[in-house]
Amino acid sequence: KTFLANEKIIEQGPSVEGVQTIVARLTSVLENNPGYQFEVYVVDKSMVNAMAMPGGQIVVYAGLLKKAESADEVAGVIAHEIQHVLQRHVVKRVVNILGGRAVFAVLFGGGDLSSLAVGANEMLAMSYGRDQEREADREGLRLLARAGIPASGFISFFEKMQKDSISLPEMISTHPGNESRISEIRTLASGSPVPKEKAFDIDWGTVRASLK
Repeated sequence: KTFLANEKIIEQGPSVEGVQTIVARLTSVLENNPGYQFEVYVVDKSMVNAMAMPGGQIVVYAGLLKKAESADEVAGVIAHEIQHVLQRHVVKRVVNILGGRAVFAVLFGGGDLSSLAVGANEMLAMSYGRDQEREADREGLRLLARAGIPASGFISFFEKMQKDSISLPEMISTHPGNESRISEIRTLASGSPVPKEKAFDIDWGTVRASLK
C-alpha cells in the first residue's frame, strides 16, 4: 500500500464489500490472466475516479461510488481498469513515469515494478493513450459480457458524467470528445452481447449511504 501512503483507505463496510463483490465476479471469468492477483482499495476521497496500479491493484475513490447509481455502473469502470492491467498499459505507463528506474527493474530486478515508488498522484497525472483507452473499452465490455453484467451501466455512467458537466475520470478523459466516446462504446457494446445477465446481490443505496 505504499502508493497510497498519504491516502485514507476505507478498510471495511458496505462500500468495501460491494466493490470486492464486483471485482470477484469480474476476475472469476478472466481469460489469459498471466497471474495477477487483483486487490481493490477504496479511498475515502470525493474524487470521482478509479485507476489501476502496478501488480494488479485497483483503486476506487469514494466519490465514484457515491456518484454511481448501481453496481453495474461501477463494474463497467472496474472492468475497464482491469483491462489496463491485463493489456500491460499500466506497465508502460509506469515506464513513462519512472524512465530508467523502471527499465533497470525490468532488466535486473525480475521485472517487479510494484516495488518501485510510484504514488497515486503520479499515476493520476499521466493519461493513457487513445489506442490504449479504446482497447480497455473493448476488452472491458467483453469482460462484462462474460460476467453476465450488462453494458448499460457502463454507458449510463459516462452519460451521467457528461450531463452533470463533471470532470471525467482520467480513464475516460482522452480525445475525442465525450459524445464520440459514448457513441463508440455503444457500438462496441452491440458487438459484446451478454448471454445471460446476472444481477448483483448488492444494496447500492446502503453502499452510498455508508460514505459520508
